Order: sequence, then C-alpha cells, then structure tokens
Amino acid sequence: MYNINIKYELKTFKNVEKDYIKSMSIKKRKIIKFLNRFNRRKKYTICNTYSDWKTHICNILANIKNPNDYDNMIHWLIRERNHEAHKLDAIKAILIPSYITIIELHKEFLIDIPANYSIFITMFLVVIFSTAILMEENIKVDFYDQFIEIAQERKKYIFNSEYQM
Repeated sequence: MYNINIKYELKTFKNVEKDYIKSMSIKKRKIIKFLNRFNRRKKYTICNTYSDWKTHICNILANIKNPNDYDNMIHWLIRERNHEAHKLDAIKAILIPSYITIIELHKEFLIDIPANYSIFITMFLVVIFSTAILMEENIKVDFYDQFIEIAQERKKYIFNSEYQM
C-alpha cells in the first residue's frame, strides 16, 4: 500500500550495518571472501548505517506528493504498528504463564533428572523458540516506530515549508 513494500523494508531494517560488518571481516579472511562470491544477491537494500536507511526511507516517501495521502499513509503505518504491538502483547500473555509452568515443572522433576531428560529438552526448546518469536515481533514494532518517526519528520519538513512559500 502507498507503494511501500513492508516486507522488503523490514528486511532492509533488520540488516542495517550487517553487510558492512561482514565486508570488513571478509577483508581480513580471504577464504570467506572466496565463499561469499557464491552468495546470491540479498532481497533488501544494503544500508551500512542508520543514516543510509533513513535516506532510503526518505527516498521512498518522496513519491507521496499530496499531504492528505501522506496523512493517510502515516495513519496506515500507525495502525500496522498497533497491530504488531497487540500481537506482541498477546504472545507475552501466552508465554508468561508458560514460563511459570516450565519453572514449576523443572522444580518438580529436579529430583530425577535422567528419567525426565526428554521433558527438559522440550522445555529448553520451548523457551528458545518463544524467545525467537518475541524478538522477531519486537523488531517489527521497532521498525514501525522508526518508520513512523521518519515519516512524521519528513511531513513537517516538506509540507510546512511548502505552505510557507
């Protein structure tokens, strides 16, 4: 919507500075540099710094010329951000009792660890998997917060200067 590919921009946001760090470490290790030639082109824009990402977002937002469309786009971004925040809250509401249950089970089965080895492995996997989900949702909320902040700054700068002329 509004000519913004959110999945693409989210991948770009997640990989800000990662390619720069990889390129610096590759210069030190020639074997990795050789192996890196075979990597396919990543499906996101390479941004070495946060400022590069901000410039990239500003270039995307430059396509929106009408102030009403810009307001609608910001409202849409806020709605998407709120949707992700509600999803994050729901995941937390489910996982917190799960963590408490896991701790209680751990205390209960602590007496006979070898007999309950599969339970401990399962609990460990649940904790790792749920932590990964929480981190992913947190990144999405941060992405929307940053995107909305950039859009609102740009709106103030562009549209207020046009009206003053």
